[in-house]
Amino acid sequence: MVSYADYVEKSLQWAHAANPEATLLINEYNSIPKVSVRSRYARLMKELQKRNAPLSGIGIQAHEPREAWFSPEDLWKTYDLYYGMGFPIHITELMPQSSGKEITGGWRTGKWTEAAQAEFADQFFRLSFGHPGLASINWWGFSERDIWLPGGGLVDKEYNPKPVYDALDKLINKTWKTNLIAQTGKDGKIQFNGFFGDYDIKLTTVDGKVHVFQFHVGKDETNSKVFTVND
Repeated sequence: MVSYADYVEKSLQWAHAANPEATLLINEYNSIPKVSVRSRYARLMKELQKRNAPLSGIGIQAHEPREAWFSPEDLWKTYDLYYGMGFPIHITELMPQSSGKEITGGWRTGKWTEAAQAEFADQFFRLSFGHPGLASINWWGFSERDIWLPGGGLVDKEYNPKPVYDALDKLINKTWKTNLIAQTGKDGKIQFNGFFGDYDIKLTTVDGKVHVFQFHVGKDETNSKVFTVND
């Protein structure tokens, strides 16, 4: 442990010295399906914590084994372990495929078709979005025209959206966005439950004038805002 913790620590220190504002991650594959890898990775993080290394978060390469469909239980246990150590989690590389190969991993059977790729992505993103430790997901490849893992693109060789593109577009731009039309009460207030993020507030007064405001809803914040309209 100490041998490779030494050079990882030094790499983090050098990167931090070059850019103190950078988000610095370590990165590993096979940590979702393999308990031994997951545990070894956690030991490295504990060692780096002991040394006060400038580590900002934990990176997971989630396309190994390449034909595996991860079980929801394994994914959640991985997130719980790393987040429980105090690290935000970044899925640095994700590329489920539509290559026609056999699905492995034991949780799901069949072949990696375009429909299976879309279903896996929908499941993976929903589970990840639901965990408080998840900070980001990076899809590792856009088009089938020039891609590392055949069948791993969001669009085909002619840049036409694949089913996985449509599935993620629906989640990100429809399911996980708050759209609300409401009328204030006599006290001029409106309350609502919404996703975290930036909002455009369009306020229409009784004279028909439209006033536009911006509002941010964030975690662990007092999400209250007063808008004043001058005649």
